[in-house]
Amino acid sequence: MLVEDTAGVRYRIADTRRMDGRNLVLHEFAHQLDLLDFLAAAPRTGETRDTYARWEEVFREAYEAHAARPAKGRRKDPVLDPYGAEDEWEFFAVATEAFFEKAGDLKRHHPELYGVLSEYYDQDPAGWRPQN
Repeated sequence: MLVEDTAGVRYRIADTRRMDGRNLVLHEFAHQLDLLDFLAAAPRTGETRDTYARWEEVFREAYEAHAARPAKGRRKDPVLDPYGAEDEWEFFAVATEAFFEKAGDLKRHHPELYGVLSEYYDQDPAGWRPQN
């Protein structure tokens, strides 16, 4: 059992170092936060219902556009993993992965989504290091 656990840990460490927009730790972390359910709750200090309404609108529009890509014959999104089209919860998890791992690309291709995630996480990873 210890060998399997060690191998799993090694895989996750390697996964976090690839910076390819796919990161199991960030993905599952996002599921724990579950933004869409969180939006229905009372706002955190300093945030208004208007802020939450804007976040929800941006996320829903981005999800709907992402989910419609294959149906409309469009090419794969250059930043967001196709798995995000499964449902809104997977979209939030996939968007979180891209936000932290492909920040510059997400900001360039999906500026509103990047802005909402930046506000939500109170981070600006596109400014942390040179991006591709």
